[in-house]
Amino acid sequence: SDNNSAVYGCMKYWSDCSSKCETPYTDNCRNRTAVISSCPANANCQYFSDCSSKISSWSCKSGYIQSGNSCINPCDNRTNQSCQYGCQTYWSDCSSKCQTCYPDNCRNQTAVSVPSNATCSSYYSDCSSKCSAWSCNSGYEKSGNSCIKVDPCDNRTNQSCTYGCQTYWSDCSSKCQSCYPDNCRNQTAVSVPSNATCSSYYSDCSSKCSAWRCNSGYTKSGNSCVPVVTCVSWSSNLESTDYIAGPSDPVYNGTCTFNLSNGTTDEWYVNVRPSSEPFSDLSDYCSYYCTNY
Repeated sequence: SDNNSAVYGCMKYWSDCSSKCETPYTDNCRNRTAVISSCPANANCQYFSDCSSKISSWSCKSGYIQSGNSCINPCDNRTNQSCQYGCQTYWSDCSSKCQTCYPDNCRNQTAVSVPSNATCSSYYSDCSSKCSAWSCNSGYEKSGNSCIKVDPCDNRTNQSCTYGCQTYWSDCSSKCQSCYPDNCRNQTAVSVPSNATCSSYYSDCSSKCSAWRCNSGYTKSGNSCVPVVTCVSWSSNLESTDYIAGPSDPVYNGTCTFNLSNGTTDEWYVNVRPSSEPFSDLSDYCSYYCTNY
């Protein structure tokens, strides 16, 4: 007979007739690869339609989770917390075991209402954020669920202050307890620059400077003190002599060169007329202005 029409192909042909199949394949298993060698416990497995011995896919049954090639109860991998104040959350995949505990018992405690002019005096031992008792602040006394003011001003002295009140009685805000010793809070000290000294202080604030002056050897320039520039030496150069009213009335024309203390030079071109100025000649003029530079 000829089994060449087998669905899954020919496994063996006749030795004396290679065109006709002797033994056909009964399934397609040779072309199928199992995703897993055997069906795990607590799993649903699907097999190939053309190879009933090999698994094509599988999944864990309800209530189980995959762990490698097995299906396990998720609770086996979950730790059950032991809680002093009860369980706050359970594992999403294991509702019988606690994941996190309540850190305190606040959900079961009710905070007392603290009235105005009062302070919480104690908190629940199992809920540190909720007040369990209160007491009236200083200067107040309890009246039902309120705190009413006790007027202590009758026993307080009111200070008379030249420069204003610094502190008021904590239990009597209308009376001054201590005065400002001066008016410094309303005065602004001037900024004393380098090479300067405070020359005066405010009359009502002896610790703050009101004016300053430059130290010796310095002069004021804006808000700073700069070194005073002096002449340390000089030289003169007579360039010409004119006579205004004859030989007895000369005018000396020339240059005074001043060597200054800051390392620079200053050159003046001048006309010196002894008959109208207190100088005998150009050198006398240059010498005077070097001394009085």
